Amino acid sequence: MLIETINPDTLKKDNSNNDSLTKDEKETSYGRDKNDWKKYLEKNLDGSVADYSINGGQVTIRYIIDTTGKCSNVVLTKSVEFVLDEEAKRIIYISPLWNPAYQKGRKVKAYRNQPITFAKPE
Repeated sequence: MLIETINPDTLKKDNSNNDSLTKDEKETSYGRDKNDWKKYLEKNLDGSVADYSINGGQVTIRYIIDTTGKCSNVVLTKSVEFVLDEEAKRIIYISPLWNPAYQKGRKVKAYRNQPITFAKPE
């Protein structure tokens, strides 16, 4: 069972180098609405994998949205258990296309971190 997802766009960003977005820059986004990514995860994530988990927990995945909007370079940055790790990676790999990021008027790659929390049913 999935308990929580966090929209990567709402995570606190490090602005220490003053890289704020300008008019010709745009962050990558999923779908038309800011809640579309959460809806995608809730609909497609197989929360029943938590049944095979010892304790459940939060897996964190890092990936790139390339210039075509495809998720690539999916890397596990926080592992919990194999079954949960694999489900978290799977859901990112099968993701439909994103809206790519723009910088200086051209499409660029963008990194994303996605924490996914699985709860062991009681």
